[in-house]
Amino acid sequence: MVNVGWGTRETQYQGRGLQQEEEQSTQQEQSPEIQVSWRGDGQFLAVSFVRAGMREIRVFSRDGQLHSVCETVTGLEHTLAWKPSGRLIAATEKRAHRHEVVFFERNGLRHGEFVLHADTQRALALSWNSDSSVLAAVVDVGSGVCVQLWADRNYHWYMKQELRGSDIQRVVWDPEDPMHVLVVCASGFTSVRLHSVPAVAHVASTESNAASCVVNGAQVLYTPFAYANVPPPMCLHTLDARVPVRHVSFAAFGAGNGFALLLADRRTVVLYACDSGRSSPQEIRRFMLPGSDARQIAWLEAGVV
Repeated sequence: MVNVGWGTRETQYQGRGLQQEEEQSTQQEQSPEIQVSWRGDGQFLAVSFVRAGMREIRVFSRDGQLHSVCETVTGLEHTLAWKPSGRLIAATEKRAHRHEVVFFERNGLRHGEFVLHADTQRALALSWNSDSSVLAAVVDVGSGVCVQLWADRNYHWYMKQELRGSDIQRVVWDPEDPMHVLVVCASGFTSVRLHSVPAVAHVASTESNAASCVVNGAQVLYTPFAYANVPPPMCLHTLDARVPVRHVSFAAFGAGNGFALLLADRRTVVLYACDSGRSSPQEIRRFMLPGSDARQIAWLEAGVV
Protein backbone atom coordinates (compact mmCIF):
# COMPACT_ATOMS: atom_id res chain seq x y z
CA MET A 1 0.00 0.00 0.00
CA VAL A 2 1.34 3.41 -1.01
CA ASN A 3 0.38 6.63 0.80
CA VAL A 4 -0.36 9.30 -1.83
CA GLY A 5 -1.05 12.02 0.73
CA TRP A 6 -4.81 12.49 0.35
CA GLY A 7 -5.15 12.88 4.12
CA THR A 8 -2.70 15.75 4.55
CA ARG A 9 -3.80 19.31 5.34
CA GLU A 10 -2.33 20.59 2.06
CA THR A 11 -4.61 18.35 -0.05
CA GLN A 12 -7.86 18.93 1.86
CA TYR A 13 -10.47 21.57 1.05
CA GLN A 14 -10.50 24.01 3.97
CA GLY A 15 -13.51 26.11 2.94
CA ARG A 16 -13.89 29.79 2.04
CA GLY A 17 -13.58 30.92 5.69
CA LEU A 18 -9.98 29.72 5.98
CA GLN A 19 -9.20 31.07 2.51
CA GLN A 20 -10.38 34.57 3.54
CA GLU A 21 -8.38 34.29 6.78
CA GLU A 22 -5.23 33.50 4.78
CA GLU A 23 -5.84 36.45 2.45
CA GLN A 24 -6.20 38.89 5.37
CA SER A 25 -3.08 37.62 7.19
CA THR A 26 -0.87 37.81 4.09
CA GLN A 27 -2.10 41.22 2.92
CA GLN A 28 -1.12 42.80 6.25
CA GLU A 29 2.52 41.75 5.90
CA GLN A 30 3.15 42.91 2.32
CA SER A 31 6.67 44.24 1.68
CA PRO A 32 7.12 47.22 -0.68
CA GLU A 33 10.41 45.86 -2.08
CA ILE A 34 10.77 45.74 -5.88
CA GLN A 35 12.52 42.84 -7.63
CA VAL A 36 13.68 42.48 -11.24
CA SER A 37 14.77 39.22 -12.89
CA TRP A 38 15.94 38.79 -16.50
CA ARG A 39 15.46 35.74 -18.67
CA GLY A 40 18.70 33.96 -19.52
CA ASP A 41 18.90 35.30 -23.08
CA GLY A 42 18.11 38.89 -22.04
CA GLN A 43 15.03 39.15 -24.26
CA PHE A 44 12.50 39.53 -21.41
CA LEU A 45 12.47 40.66 -17.80
CA ALA A 46 10.00 40.14 -14.95
CA VAL A 47 9.25 42.86 -12.40
CA SER A 48 7.63 42.19 -9.01
CA PHE A 49 6.12 45.23 -7.27
CA VAL A 50 3.23 46.31 -5.05
CA ARG A 51 0.29 48.06 -6.71
CA ALA A 52 -2.86 49.11 -4.81
CA GLY A 53 -1.82 47.01 -1.81
CA MET A 54 -1.34 43.82 -3.82
CA ARG A 55 1.91 42.43 -5.20
CA GLU A 56 1.93 41.53 -8.88
CA ILE A 57 4.42 40.35 -11.48
CA ARG A 58 4.60 41.87 -14.96
CA VAL A 59 6.70 40.67 -17.86
CA PHE A 60 8.29 43.18 -20.26
CA SER A 61 10.31 42.82 -23.43
CA ARG A 62 13.85 44.19 -23.42
CA ASP A 63 12.68 47.42 -25.08
CA GLY A 64 10.14 48.07 -22.30
CA GLN A 65 6.94 46.84 -23.94
CA LEU A 66 4.46 45.13 -21.61
CA HIS A 67 4.21 41.46 -22.57
CA SER A 68 1.96 39.96 -19.88
CA VAL A 69 0.62 40.31 -16.35
CA CYS A 70 0.92 37.22 -14.15
CA GLU A 71 -2.10 35.76 -12.39
CA THR A 72 -3.02 37.43 -9.11
CA VAL A 73 -1.76 35.42 -6.12
CA THR A 74 -2.72 36.47 -2.60
CA GLY A 75 0.32 36.45 -0.33
CA LEU A 76 2.86 36.78 -3.15
CA GLU A 77 6.26 37.84 -1.76
CA HIS A 78 9.08 39.95 -3.20
CA THR A 79 11.28 36.97 -4.17
CA LEU A 80 11.68 36.48 -7.93
CA ALA A 81 13.92 34.32 -10.13
CA TRP A 82 13.53 33.59 -13.85
CA LYS A 83 14.73 30.11 -14.77
CA PRO A 84 17.80 30.43 -17.06
CA SER A 85 16.30 27.95 -19.53
CA GLY A 86 13.53 30.53 -19.96
CA ARG A 87 10.48 28.39 -19.30
CA LEU A 88 9.34 29.42 -15.80
CA ILE A 89 9.41 32.35 -13.38
CA ALA A 90 9.72 31.39 -9.70
CA ALA A 91 8.32 33.37 -6.78
CA THR A 92 7.16 32.60 -3.24
CA GLU A 93 3.71 32.76 -1.70
CA LYS A 94 3.07 33.03 2.04
CA ARG A 95 -0.10 31.38 3.26
CA ALA A 96 -1.48 31.10 6.77
CA HIS A 97 -0.01 27.68 7.44
CA ARG A 98 2.77 27.23 4.91
CA HIS A 99 5.14 28.78 2.37
CA GLU A 100 5.03 27.80 -1.30
CA VAL A 101 7.28 28.35 -4.30
CA VAL A 102 4.97 29.17 -7.21
CA PHE A 103 5.81 29.15 -10.92
CA PHE A 104 4.52 31.30 -13.77
CA GLU A 105 4.89 30.98 -17.52
CA ARG A 106 6.00 33.91 -19.66
CA ASN A 107 2.37 34.54 -20.63
CA GLY A 108 1.48 35.03 -16.95
CA LEU A 109 -0.31 31.75 -16.34
CA ARG A 110 0.47 29.90 -13.11
CA HIS A 111 2.31 26.65 -13.73
CA GLY A 112 2.57 24.61 -10.53
CA GLU A 113 4.05 25.01 -7.07
CA PHE A 114 5.65 23.13 -4.20
CA VAL A 115 5.64 23.58 -0.43
CA LEU A 116 8.77 24.74 1.38
CA HIS A 117 9.95 23.04 4.58
CA ALA A 118 7.43 23.32 7.42
CA ASP A 119 9.82 25.40 9.58
CA THR A 120 10.01 28.19 6.99
CA GLN A 121 8.83 31.51 8.45
CA ARG A 122 10.04 33.90 5.75
CA ALA A 123 11.47 33.55 2.25
CA LEU A 124 14.34 35.95 1.58
CA ALA A 125 15.58 35.08 -1.93
CA LEU A 126 15.41 32.60 -4.82
CA SER A 127 18.24 31.76 -7.20
CA TRP A 128 18.68 29.22 -10.05
CA ASN A 129 21.95 27.57 -11.01
CA SER A 130 23.21 28.07 -14.56
CA ASP A 131 21.70 24.90 -16.07
CA SER A 132 18.31 25.33 -14.32
CA SER A 133 18.62 22.01 -12.46
CA VAL A 134 18.73 23.40 -8.89
CA LEU A 135 16.71 26.16 -7.24
CA ALA A 136 18.22 27.70 -4.09
CA ALA A 137 15.84 29.24 -1.55
CA VAL A 138 17.26 31.46 1.20
CA VAL A 139 14.75 31.17 4.05
CA ASP A 140 14.37 32.13 7.70
CA VAL A 141 13.46 29.05 9.75
CA GLY A 142 13.18 30.82 13.10
CA SER A 143 16.43 29.51 14.54
CA GLY A 144 18.40 31.26 11.77
CA VAL A 145 18.75 31.69 8.03
CA CYS A 146 19.59 28.69 5.84
CA VAL A 147 19.79 27.79 2.15
CA GLN A 148 17.52 25.04 0.83
CA LEU A 149 18.51 23.40 -2.45
CA TRP A 150 15.58 22.01 -4.46
CA ALA A 151 15.59 19.83 -7.59
CA ASP A 152 12.74 18.34 -9.60
CA ARG A 153 12.67 14.75 -10.79
CA ASN A 154 9.69 12.90 -12.30
CA TYR A 155 7.54 16.04 -11.95
CA HIS A 156 8.18 16.17 -8.19
CA TRP A 157 10.27 18.66 -6.21
CA TYR A 158 12.76 17.34 -3.64
CA MET A 159 14.73 19.29 -1.06
CA LYS A 160 18.17 17.74 -1.54
CA GLN A 161 20.29 19.82 0.84
CA GLU A 162 19.97 22.38 3.59
CA LEU A 163 23.08 24.52 4.01
CA ARG A 164 23.50 26.21 7.37
CA GLY A 165 25.82 28.97 8.51
CA SER A 166 26.06 32.09 10.61
CA ASP A 167 24.41 35.26 9.25
CA ILE A 168 23.71 33.92 5.74
CA GLN A 169 22.78 36.79 3.42
CA ARG A 170 22.62 35.39 -0.12
CA VAL A 171 23.81 32.69 -2.52
CA VAL A 172 25.79 33.20 -5.73
CA TRP A 173 25.97 30.46 -8.37
CA ASP A 174 29.02 29.95 -10.56
CA PRO A 175 28.04 31.06 -14.11
CA GLU A 176 30.09 28.24 -15.70
CA ASP A 177 29.95 25.37 -13.18
CA PRO A 178 26.28 24.66 -12.31
CA MET A 179 27.26 22.55 -9.27
CA HIS A 180 29.38 25.27 -7.63
CA VAL A 181 27.68 27.72 -5.27
CA LEU A 182 28.94 30.41 -2.90
CA VAL A 183 27.05 30.98 0.36
CA VAL A 184 27.66 34.60 1.35
CA CYS A 185 27.63 35.45 5.08
CA ALA A 186 28.24 38.65 6.99
CA SER A 187 31.83 37.63 7.79
CA GLY A 188 32.80 36.02 4.46
CA PHE A 189 31.64 33.23 2.17
CA THR A 190 31.68 29.44 1.93
CA SER A 191 32.38 27.66 -1.35
CA VAL A 192 30.26 24.53 -1.86
CA ARG A 193 30.62 22.03 -4.70
CA LEU A 194 27.62 19.75 -5.15
CA HIS A 195 27.67 16.13 -6.30
CA SER A 196 24.80 13.80 -7.13
CA VAL A 197 25.50 10.49 -5.35
CA PRO A 198 22.90 7.69 -5.58
CA ALA A 199 22.10 6.15 -2.19
CA VAL A 200 21.77 2.45 -2.98
CA ALA A 201 22.75 -0.78 -1.24
CA HIS A 202 26.07 -2.01 -2.64
CA VAL A 203 26.84 -5.27 -0.79
CA ALA A 204 26.71 -8.31 -3.10
CA SER A 205 24.59 -10.70 -1.04
CA THR A 206 21.64 -13.03 -1.70
CA GLU A 207 20.03 -11.51 1.42
CA SER A 208 20.30 -7.94 0.16
CA ASN A 209 17.08 -5.98 -0.17
CA ALA A 210 18.55 -4.05 -3.13
CA ALA A 211 17.27 -0.93 -1.41
CA SER A 212 17.39 2.68 -2.51
CA CYS A 213 16.95 5.91 -0.52
CA VAL A 214 15.88 9.28 -1.90
CA VAL A 215 16.35 12.37 0.27
CA ASN A 216 13.53 14.89 0.44
CA GLY A 217 14.29 17.32 3.25
CA ALA A 218 13.78 15.53 6.56
CA GLN A 219 12.15 12.58 4.78
CA VAL A 220 13.95 9.54 3.41
CA LEU A 221 11.99 7.69 0.72
CA TYR A 222 12.98 4.02 1.10
CA THR A 223 12.23 1.27 -1.43
CA PRO A 224 13.64 -2.32 -1.33
CA PHE A 225 13.62 -3.21 -5.05
CA ALA A 226 14.14 -6.90 -4.30
CA TYR A 227 10.54 -6.95 -3.01
CA ALA A 228 8.74 -3.94 -4.49
CA ASN A 229 9.24 -2.10 -7.80
CA VAL A 230 7.76 1.23 -6.76
CA PRO A 231 8.64 4.01 -9.21
CA PRO A 232 9.66 7.44 -7.87
CA PRO A 233 8.44 9.85 -6.64
CA MET A 234 6.49 7.15 -4.80
CA CYS A 235 8.19 4.77 -2.36
CA LEU A 236 7.40 1.77 -0.18
CA HIS A 237 8.29 3.44 3.14
CA THR A 238 8.70 7.09 4.17
CA LEU A 239 11.06 7.68 7.10
CA ASP A 240 11.04 10.89 9.12
CA ALA A 241 14.48 11.96 10.39
CA ARG A 242 12.91 15.11 11.97
CA VAL A 243 15.84 17.20 10.65
CA PRO A 244 16.84 17.66 6.97
CA VAL A 245 19.23 14.94 5.78
CA ARG A 246 22.64 15.77 4.32
CA HIS A 247 24.04 12.35 3.35
CA VAL A 248 22.99 8.68 3.23
CA SER A 249 25.43 5.77 3.48
CA PHE A 250 24.44 2.10 3.25
CA ALA A 251 26.23 -0.41 5.45
CA ALA A 252 29.33 -2.04 3.96
CA PHE A 253 29.02 -5.22 6.05
CA GLY A 254 26.65 -8.18 6.41
CA ALA A 255 23.75 -8.14 3.97
CA GLY A 256 24.17 -4.38 3.56
CA ASN A 257 20.54 -3.57 4.38
CA GLY A 258 21.22 -1.05 7.13
CA PHE A 259 22.06 2.58 6.43
CA ALA A 260 23.25 5.71 8.22
CA LEU A 261 22.04 9.30 7.87
CA LEU A 262 24.11 12.42 8.43
CA LEU A 263 21.77 15.29 9.25
CA ALA A 264 22.00 18.94 8.17
CA ASP A 265 23.75 20.05 11.36
CA ARG A 266 26.70 17.92 10.10
CA ARG A 267 27.12 16.31 13.52
CA THR A 268 24.05 14.12 14.16
CA VAL A 269 24.10 10.55 12.80
CA VAL A 270 21.05 8.27 12.71
CA LEU A 271 21.42 4.51 12.16
CA TYR A 272 18.67 2.37 10.65
CA ALA A 273 18.38 -1.42 10.49
CA CYS A 274 16.09 -3.49 8.27
CA ASP A 275 15.81 -7.26 8.72
CA SER A 276 12.97 -7.92 6.28
CA GLY A 277 12.55 -6.32 2.89
CA ARG A 278 8.82 -5.79 3.37
CA SER A 279 9.08 -4.17 6.80
CA SER A 280 9.93 -0.55 7.42
CA PRO A 281 13.51 0.19 8.56
CA GLN A 282 13.78 0.94 12.27
CA GLU A 283 15.91 3.61 13.91
CA ILE A 284 18.37 1.85 16.21
CA ARG A 285 20.64 4.68 17.32
CA ARG A 286 21.06 8.47 17.16
CA PHE A 287 24.29 10.12 18.30
CA MET A 288 26.52 13.17 17.87
CA LEU A 289 29.89 13.08 16.16
CA PRO A 290 32.82 14.58 18.08
CA GLY A 291 35.06 17.27 16.62
CA SER A 292 34.50 19.38 13.53
CA ASP A 293 31.56 19.32 11.13
CA ALA A 294 31.34 16.28 8.84
CA ARG A 295 30.65 16.39 5.11
CA GLN A 296 29.96 12.69 4.47
CA ILE A 297 29.88 9.45 6.44
CA ALA A 298 30.51 5.76 5.76
CA TRP A 299 29.18 2.83 7.81
CA LEU A 300 32.12 0.43 7.55
CA GLU A 301 31.38 -2.04 10.36
CA ALA A 302 28.68 -2.65 12.93
CA GLY A 303 30.45 -0.43 15.45
CA VAL A 304 32.39 1.86 13.10
CA VAL A 305 30.98 4.95 11.36
